Amino acid sequence: AASLDISARVIGSPATHLTTVTNTLTVATTGGGIYVDNASAALTIVSATAVGPNGDLLITNTGNIVLGTVAGFGITAAGDDVTLTAGAGMTITDANDTAPGANDVVNITAATLNITATGGIGTALDPIEIDVDSVVATGTAFLVNAGDLSLDVAALQGSGVYQAGSITIQPLGGTVTVGL
Repeated sequence: AASLDISARVIGSPATHLTTVTNTLTVATTGGGIYVDNASAALTIVSATAVGPNGDLLITNTGNIVLGTVAGFGITAAGDDVTLTAGAGMTITDANDTAPGANDVVNITAATLNITATGGIGTALDPIEIDVDSVVATGTAFLVNAGDLSLDVAALQGSGVYQAGSITIQPLGGTVTVGL
């Protein structure tokens, strides 16, 4: 389907993801998580909201992922985890802002964000706006957090820019080196 709109108590499970082939996705749950594996060249996530116990949200796509085309809608798993994964060499970009600083809308709200796009996450001119406590990013990431942020040292292995009220680096062993 070109567009898919699903509302349910839960969508998929951690062990069994819903498999889709669509270009546009709008999903919402009232009693748990969202687990979707999609196969398309580009997936636009208009909105995704997981509410309830174990309200984690996991969306993968074989191609690029585009976040929100409608201001005021985003990806929400408040108090839980959001995992977004784009295909190898693909990107995750922001489509709900017209210019940096102009009507910046939070794209992702969660306790923890795990985001993977080896082709890039956001851009220097249009970073992904988030409201999370901690983030693990794989790929060059341009992220702006609404509050304080905790990063694990693995998130710092690539390049990119992280902005937040304050940033705490959680070393997982070894040495953290900061320099130019």
